[in-house]
Amino acid sequence: MTSLPRIPSSVLRLAALLAASLPAAAQDAAVTRTEYVEAWQASKAYTLAVAKAMPDESYGFQPTPDQFTFAVQMIHIAHANYAWFTRVLGEPRTIADPKSEAKADVLPYLEATFDYCIAALERITPEQLSRAAPGVPNRPNGSGRDALLNMYMHIGHHRGQAIIYLRLKGVTPPEYRY
Repeated sequence: MTSLPRIPSSVLRLAALLAASLPAAAQDAAVTRTEYVEAWQASKAYTLAVAKAMPDESYGFQPTPDQFTFAVQMIHIAHANYAWFTRVLGEPRTIADPKSEAKADVLPYLEATFDYCIAALERITPEQLSRAAPGVPNRPNGSGRDALLNMYMHIGHHRGQAIIYLRLKGVTPPEYRY
């Protein structure tokens, strides 16, 4: 059995110091509004690329009876984002749901709701982010900030499923963009 090389104590002390300082540094490194907007713009671009990659005739594809169709995956992403953003901002919902699950109806809805969410990030207030937003999954006392972070993760969850749908239909997904 080979032994691992001995690590000098000075290296271990430096590693311990860095590890101990990370939580404090992370607390001071607030995410800026610009970073949030850029992240949502990238998510919009990639989600739309995934949605556009699926052929029109496959929008009704459903891998198993218990799963959403591809169209419903895209509608669900849009609907959830829009519902939570309007709830956190206290604004009425004015974007109509798509008339059908056809690609021609789903894409404009997906784009319009992303545009609303991105614009909302530009005007959201600290008070809206701090205010309670009951119903945030796994956070019974969640805030507006919790709700919007949850939606960002929610997009990745459902978009990841949609990518599998593309592969099951023999479609190469667009290259991941961040």
